[in-house]
Amino acid sequence: MTLANVIMLGRALGAMAALGAAQAGAQTLTSYVFDFGTAGTPLDAGTAQSPSSDFNGSSGLSFALPLFDSSSGQTLESVTATLTATVDGTVVAYNLTQTPVAFQNSYTQVALELNVPGNTPVNFFPEATVSGTAEPFLPPAGNYTPSSFVATTSTTTNPTVLTNTSEFEASGGGTLMFSLLSNGGSVGGPTINNIAFGTNSDITIFGSISVVYTSIATPIPEPSLYAAALGLAALGAATLRRPRAVSP
Repeated sequence: MTLANVIMLGRALGAMAALGAAQAGAQTLTSYVFDFGTAGTPLDAGTAQSPSSDFNGSSGLSFALPLFDSSSGQTLESVTATLTATVDGTVVAYNLTQTPVAFQNSYTQVALELNVPGNTPVNFFPEATVSGTAEPFLPPAGNYTPSSFVATTSTTTNPTVLTNTSEFEASGGGTLMFSLLSNGGSVGGPTINNIAFGTNSDITIFGSISVVYTSIATPIPEPSLYAAALGLAALGAATLRRPRAVSP
């Protein structure tokens, strides 16, 4: 193979590599959003005192996620899930002293569990906090009603990477079923002598689950580059096989 042929072959292979790198640099994001409950019709997440809810137990809420089509000319790089939830609940402060007591960061919380086949469950604990002043629950005389405080907050998780991407793709696509469970709601607050926190109503929640596929174009060199590279390789092989004259 002459030096010129080596240079031509190197240029052809370099062009193929450059094309593959250009194709590999283009990422595609495909998003799917699944709602659970709405602001007008939130789900009952239960309480520590009453753990039953709209979506606890073994099945929870089920969702159908379209599978990534592995024959689409794209390669699935990663899958991420993000949960957003709005929690609404009532914190009841039982002040067993004879004077008002200020408190901070009492909360209502829901334990959520996102289950996807072949992947570690994603746990999310959205909560709403409230601060206030608990009036005496046992005054010298008169009203014995505990103090109630409504806590409402919207929170969002950081994107969680679901590591087993093979569960999310199939040739030709398809459907994957996943679920969201509620492991119950709870109420709590700071430790203050003679103050207890509870609730007299269920904790409600609504929100959404976002699943994002990040894919990349599968590098496919142009046929002309293949032909050039193969032609030059064949020329080089022929040059190497050519018999040399033996000097007498």
